[in-house]
Amino acid sequence: MLICNLPLQSVLDGYNGTVMAYGQTGTGKTYTLGRLGEEDTAARGIMVRAMEDILADVSLETNSVSISYLQVVGSTMIIFVCMIL
Repeated sequence: MLICNLPLQSVLDGYNGTVMAYGQTGTGKTYTLGRLGEEDTAARGIMVRAMEDILADVSLETNSVSISYLQVVGSTMIIFVCMIL
């Protein structure tokens, strides 16, 4: 668990966790957070790596996991993913 260690540990302890990228347009926030890295696992983004760590540590029979991924552009919120496992 090397990426976002503190928020991930909080999630695994039963608390909410948030990872936020903030910055100027075109600086790679979405790329850094959401890259899937399907061909090269070393190219995976923070969100994918965090989900791998969370799902490796929980049992879906006894735990529930809610995931939301949203983007705010100007004053508009775009919800990309919202799921409960």
